[in-house]
Amino acid sequence: DITPEAVHRIHSQNKRGLCLVSDEFSGWFKNFNRYNNGSESEFWMSVFSHKFAMSDRKSCASGIFIRRPFICVCGTIQPEILWELASNSRSSNGFLERILFVIPINQDMGKWNKERRLPTFPMTEEWRAVLQKLMSHDTEVDANGDFVPHMLCFTQEAIDLLFDWQNATTDRCNAGQSDTVRAIASKLEIYAVRFCLILQAAHWACGEGELTVSADTVSKAIRLTEYFRATATKVRKIITEQAMPDIQCAVLADLPEHFTTAEGVAIAGRNGMSERSFKQWLKDKGNGILFIRESHGKYSKI
Repeated sequence: DITPEAVHRIHSQNKRGLCLVSDEFSGWFKNFNRYNNGSESEFWMSVFSHKFAMSDRKSCASGIFIRRPFICVCGTIQPEILWELASNSRSSNGFLERILFVIPINQDMGKWNKERRLPTFPMTEEWRAVLQKLMSHDTEVDANGDFVPHMLCFTQEAIDLLFDWQNATTDRCNAGQSDTVRAIASKLEIYAVRFCLILQAAHWACGEGELTVSADTVSKAIRLTEYFRATATKVRKIITEQAMPDIQCAVLADLPEHFTTAEGVAIAGRNGMSERSFKQWLKDKGNGILFIRESHGKYSKI
């Protein structure tokens, strides 16, 4: 339960960055603009892009300027209230696409096990050593006391692999998919490069590589990015279904797993939806979120 002003003050004293842990994620975004009429969503979106942050309010003794803000936010949220995360224009202004969603494949409850299973290596000590090596890495500081970034280069094979993936993804997004799918893809492009940095730094800290991004690291970053593309689609599907009127819910329930446009129009008509409304829904809201266009006039439900 913090304000942007508090974030500025604490960040100015911790220039390497901050992590905001919100056990109930909804408590974080529900408190936006609680203490003022500012644009708190916009503040967090600009932090995502590492745009400089500045606080200069009357309540502050002096202004605070952060050249390269870095703040991570993590927490948990129930699927039933995801629609609240998407409210107040957050589903259309790019806020939602900046969040990486983790959805367990197996959500069955686990049974308690009396058998004590210990890790085969000192896990805590190993993890601490990795973090200490990363944090103790020499960092340059400029005349203003700001950190100077250390640039990591890509091997030629790595950069070729990254560009081929991005170009193929762009072709798929431009092949008639919805604006929502394209918005997800645009932010995941940024995350893909960040994953390359994180994974390569982790390999280096574990003594498994140098601080040059390899093709193997890019391959792993792409796999990770595609996982988050799938979870982002699942979240958008949940939010879309939660916001759908009854008539769309009825049509969606009656549609088979695979259908043609003509079959969909007939099913929509039986549920009181016009042909024009069904085709518009199929194009604008459904494509890539509720449905996948397999070929011209042929669709499958996600």
